[in-house]
Amino acid sequence: MRRKIALAITADGEVDLIRGMVDLLLHKLDRVLIVEGRRTFRGKPREVLGKDWIDLLALKPEQFRSIVTDLPADNNPGATMRQREMIQRNAIGLGVRDMQSDDLLIAVDADEFVDPDWLDSHADSLTVPTRLLMLPCYGGLDRRAPDWHCCLKHLTTPVGHWPPHETGWLFPGGVIGPIGELANIGVQYWRSHPVVTTLEVTGWHLLHVLPPEKDPSWKLQRQAHLWDSGANLQYMVRCLAAGIHPYGWWGATQTSIPTKLEFLARRHPSSVLGDLPSLSKRHHIMQEALECFHTYSHLTHSSINPEQL
Repeated sequence: MRRKIALAITADGEVDLIRGMVDLLLHKLDRVLIVEGRRTFRGKPREVLGKDWIDLLALKPEQFRSIVTDLPADNNPGATMRQREMIQRNAIGLGVRDMQSDDLLIAVDADEFVDPDWLDSHADSLTVPTRLLMLPCYGGLDRRAPDWHCCLKHLTTPVGHWPPHETGWLFPGGVIGPIGELANIGVQYWRSHPVVTTLEVTGWHLLHVLPPEKDPSWKLQRQAHLWDSGANLQYMVRCLAAGIHPYGWWGATQTSIPTKLEFLARRHPSSVLGDLPSLSKRHHIMQEALECFHTYSHLTHSSINPEQL
């Protein structure tokens, strides 16, 4: 008997991304589970779609589950962003507890797209919780990021050890594994302590490709750990369009749109940014961004070499 497959998405209102992910994988799925929190990871109130997702995604009742979690408020002194994230992710187990222990669970964030061909090739052989490595796109489906996020430890990496621009750093995204392995631990533990991590590319992480209808500076500011409390929207958008990290840590590489995501590019033309600015212009923006970063951080130097552009 074929093992069933459930896709669980931790949602923050990213309707277009989630619709695209479900459309990409639906013919391989037995269940789609959307998990939302009534508060953001910062503890601010947030509206949820709940059961309205079933119509937005054009699913049948037997294909769909909705989980809505209550997260601690921002005035709760003992609650952190990480704890709220953990609560929301671990609620995924409630939506698959009626499935068989050998059935597969794919647990991802809304911007972590699994390649359906990879899933076809590995669905029968997966026996333990597995972290999925993904190629990071940045700002557009035709831009590839050489790095995937902003932790300070990356700035201590010598320039010569940075990944080549042709591939970019593989992003450790969601997880996949037998549902029975969830017992007593939860999805967040899977992500933090996977039994194995894939060696090959399993999909794409769409960094800011289809941002929610929010101030982009807020999203990028959060990624930068709030070092720049006065993040300027116009500046952030300019960096994103140029393929430059807003703190100058790296520049994106021009690349072709992944074949499996061409439908998303047709559906959302703004997800394709076109040619990068000239090398000299990008070099200037990166230098400006590095100066901005150093203004708001305690670092006095960076291992990022603008010549890598």
